[in-house]
Amino acid sequence: MMRITAVGPVFRETCDRIVFGGTESGGGITPSALPRPVLRRAIRMTMRFGWRLWRLGYRGEADMDWGLADGGGLVAFESNVRVPATMIQVALRQNQANGQGVALSRDFIQVGATTSIDEVTNFLRKAIVICGRTSYLDLNWKSDRGFGVFITLEPQNGVMAYIVLGHSRAQVQKVNEVLSEWCAEQARTGAAPAAAEGG
Repeated sequence: MMRITAVGPVFRETCDRIVFGGTESGGGITPSALPRPVLRRAIRMTMRFGWRLWRLGYRGEADMDWGLADGGGLVAFESNVRVPATMIQVALRQNQANGQGVALSRDFIQVGATTSIDEVTNFLRKAIVICGRTSYLDLNWKSDRGFGVFITLEPQNGVMAYIVLGHSRAQVQKVNEVLSEWCAEQARTGAAPAAAEGG
């Protein structure tokens, strides 16, 4: 990720996408765990793209999505000349944890059709996961608690989204595993919404 400023692009952060079943992307984890040589190449090529945007007069957030080919080469497959969704987890990590630790996001994870935010927070409390009910601007983070779950899209129409911020990759992956399993159970057993009248 980068910000294109009046004087040129400024590198912000790298993020690994989470891919399920080899095809479905469902979030990201920051910072990247790719080998340094691969990261250096991706950053260098992303910054070249940033300079191109700068010459075209663009100012603002942007990123470039890269795939890692079987032979180790990088393949560019998407550019986002806007605020990318992963910027929220980067902002949490930078602003709430002073750039320390690891942030993992899950986008549009399925839950039950009638699952409520209260059910989510009650589960998190029972699972001893400190959680913050949040919007992008109203964060309830307590850095002395070690980690937090930030609900970025409250459950609605059978989906929700969240970010886990923690001390290590293993920690955020464990929290994500516990919460993902609960969400999947909610999706399997959740009641369907009532049919509309007059229908």
